[in-house]
Amino acid sequence: MPDMTRPAVRYASDITAEDVQELKVFVDGRIREAYEASRNVGDYTWQSQISAVLGLAGNLLRPLRQRLDELSLMLFAESEPVAVPSPAIDREALLDELGRLWNRLVGLVRGSWSGHHAFDVLRWREVKYRDPLGEVNQQPL
Repeated sequence: MPDMTRPAVRYASDITAEDVQELKVFVDGRIREAYEASRNVGDYTWQSQISAVLGLAGNLLRPLRQRLDELSLMLFAESEPVAVPSPAIDREALLDELGRLWNRLVGLVRGSWSGHHAFDVLRWREVKYRDPLGEVNQQPL
């Protein structure tokens, strides 16, 4: 069940690593449920078609989720001492990319499962701006 005490996502800067992980777990659960439901249908042709569609969906979502993971690590990781200094991170560019990828994934998930009891309507929503300043300046992602 979604945590209704957390504030709504309004900007890319509101998206947390926890949001990314929770959305991944939610999607994996729905794919697993659909696969299990297809196994209970006695028609082998139907099962193979459902399996193919689910496999395709998983393949399409995987690169999005992997990149979201990478961005989460870069944006949200605790600062730890590093032996070799890394190049400066363009936080604004990363937030813009995070917002665009987030919107693609949320759009796909919302279209299929927004009515599911575990769908977090406050957190899993599309964002238009990187942060409040982007909104004030009317600079969409």
